[in-house]
Amino acid sequence: MCSGIVTMAARVRWDLRNHIWYWVVLAFGVLLQVPLIVLIPWTNGKLNYFNALPIAVLDYLVLYGCIKLVEKLLKRA
Repeated sequence: MCSGIVTMAARVRWDLRNHIWYWVVLAFGVLLQVPLIVLIPWTNGKLNYFNALPIAVLDYLVLYGCIKLVEKLLKRA
């Protein structure tokens, strides 16, 4: 699910792929997901895709927000 979120956020802003900062932000987003993957007990039978959907939406919004924030900051400079 986490790799799908990164792929979706990357595809939404694919027009920025020629900028180095874009790839740095995506790598940072992947690093932010590592604790999410490690700390959540995925073997819990109550946690399925439907129950994890709010986490996935929040994850997407954080990653997309990071991309937009850096884009705005670099356009000002």
